[in-house]
Amino acid sequence: MLKRLGPRVVYPGHGGPGGPALLEEMSTYLGTLEEAVRPLAFRSGLSARELSSLRRSLVRKRRDWLLPDTLDGNLRAEHARLRRLLAAGG
Repeated sequence: MLKRLGPRVVYPGHGGPGGPALLEEMSTYLGTLEEAVRPLAFRSGLSARELSSLRRSLVRKRRDWLLPDTLDGNLRAEHARLRRLLAAGG
């Protein structure tokens, strides 16, 4: 959606400002999180072991992610989002 506005400068929540490529990077990040968590969305929560396994797998695939320590919270948030979608029939 933001990409359609044609921004020349993007100010992300982390890091310095950049060009529109930052929007694509964030889209890729969110898509990768969803893909990783989707198989576990039917569970009521993620165990510490599952979080650890997901984190290791993602960091191995994406060594360019500068904040791997934030992944646990992001993985939990994505799991909760997918659970809400399942509950709503989506």
